[in-house]
Amino acid sequence: MTSQGSLNVLLPHHALLLIAFLAFGPPVSCPSPDFARSCARADTGSLPFPLPVFRVPTADDDCPILAVFVDLKGSAAAELHVVTADEDHPIPGVDQLYDAQRWFGLVEPSRTFPFLRRSRGRSGYRRIADVETLVIELDPVRQDAPAAIRFPGTYSGDQRWNVLLARHFSATIPWERFDLEDGRPVLHVNTWNHLFSNEGTNGCAGHRLVSDYPVYFGSRADVQRHFDAVWTNFGLDL
Repeated sequence: MTSQGSLNVLLPHHALLLIAFLAFGPPVSCPSPDFARSCARADTGSLPFPLPVFRVPTADDDCPILAVFVDLKGSAAAELHVVTADEDHPIPGVDQLYDAQRWFGLVEPSRTFPFLRRSRGRSGYRRIADVETLVIELDPVRQDAPAAIRFPGTYSGDQRWNVLLARHFSATIPWERFDLEDGRPVLHVNTWNHLFSNEGTNGCAGHRLVSDYPVYFGSRADVQRHFDAVWTNFGLDL
């Protein structure tokens, strides 16, 4: 790829969409799914584990938790998919670029300069909403008791809220290492892109405890299908 060609990574209509994102934010004609109408509400009292309480910095007040989806994986584990309204990068402008990339998948990594190339086929999520997954592992003997929480690429490590390039770590934390709030494990949301830990990394920064949120049954693929169902391509060949 020539240097001129390597810089030309966006199709014309993609460039227009990028400009629209920078100027106006995400397209308002693509509403969020109506989870309450289209999803099966979970009976939280029948779950074999207590749902987490999220300790969220007040800096994230514009990105509330919309829902948590529970995918029961037999008697060994349950996946929880946490859906928040957005994930806001701390640098204005970069945030809009980040939203555009996640929505449309304009570019993908490349091994040659400038290390980005035009996406081949669909790679965007068609949403600015964030979906993060954690797994509650159950005790192999007492299958009605949680043993650990696993974070598959959703563990923050010691990163703090305003980290510029948040790295996705993985970890499995034993249940007894979590603080409890009314018998429920407290998950610290430590970074702007909603990576979790059993410990907080943001010192005395203001926070709120989120314990009341809609809970539905469904897999991560189900969540994405709900967003796909309200997607429109604005008459463009995307």
